[in-house]
Amino acid sequence: MATTATTAIGAGLVGAQHRAGLAHEVIDQVCRPLVAMGFGQRGEPGEVCEKEGLRSGRTHALDDDLLRYDLPPTFCRSPLHLAAGASAKNWDNHVVEAEEVARRAGFQDLCVRIIERAQLQPGDVVADIGAGTGLLSLPIAQRTTSVWAIDIAPAMRDYLRTKAASAGVENINAVVASAVSLPLVDESVDLVVSNYCFHHMSDPDKAVALREAARVLRPGGRLVFADMMFRPSLNDPRDRRVVSSKVKAMIRKGPAGLLRLAKNGARFATARWEKPARPQWWEQALVDHGFVDVSVQTLPHEGGIASARKPA
Repeated sequence: MATTATTAIGAGLVGAQHRAGLAHEVIDQVCRPLVAMGFGQRGEPGEVCEKEGLRSGRTHALDDDLLRYDLPPTFCRSPLHLAAGASAKNWDNHVVEAEEVARRAGFQDLCVRIIERAQLQPGDVVADIGAGTGLLSLPIAQRTTSVWAIDIAPAMRDYLRTKAASAGVENINAVVASAVSLPLVDESVDLVVSNYCFHHMSDPDKAVALREAARVLRPGGRLVFADMMFRPSLNDPRDRRVVSSKVKAMIRKGPAGLLRLAKNGARFATARWEKPARPQWWEQALVDHGFVDVSVQTLPHEGGIASARKPA
């Protein structure tokens, strides 16, 4: 199996020298040792995540929902990705995948965590950036005054509108727009939320999105979002742990997982892979854009949740 894994992964690791070198380093330091240890074989013993007290059954469920390099696009794209000319992919073609992912336990858990941090108030006006099919917008709308559900894809907007109508929710304004140019006037919302949207943006584009969030928030307004929070590197201990967990999860899936590793290696080597930032980057960026009460919590998988407040 080790030979098969190396061949499958190596086939995708072509492109720029630096990225290809890092990809081969991942194979040498992560893939081969994991294969040699027997990962990917059926009947692997359960593991325990000491930080959260979760058995591997839970973390494997999160692997399926969150730890894929190629998550379905609703949560892996940024609303500005197409606007910036970064991809010609048509997100309107992925509504079914987006809704399927939104219904899974991992993303439902993130939704609960984001809402808990948001400290919703009945009078809140909320902006949901990268709203997709309404994972956050629908439950938030039922507890607040109104929600601006912002997404780049018209088909996502239409799907969300239909879901809202079927639930009798009338206070969602679903619009097509970009995270780098929110179609809202200054100081018009009390809360900005987002889920797995920012990691397709370059760091400068993330900064623009933060600046837009700060612009539309009223004084004292809150920002809460979840996203991938690591870099594809082996230098940082958490990065190394996340990469290892991803590789292990894919190898466990057998041939289909190996093909996914090869595909993601190719995407990384040709600079078409996502661009997540480390928790430390987010902490500094939020401070740099004038936010206070900044908090970034890493989760047992690749993700993290950040919250901050615009000064009153």
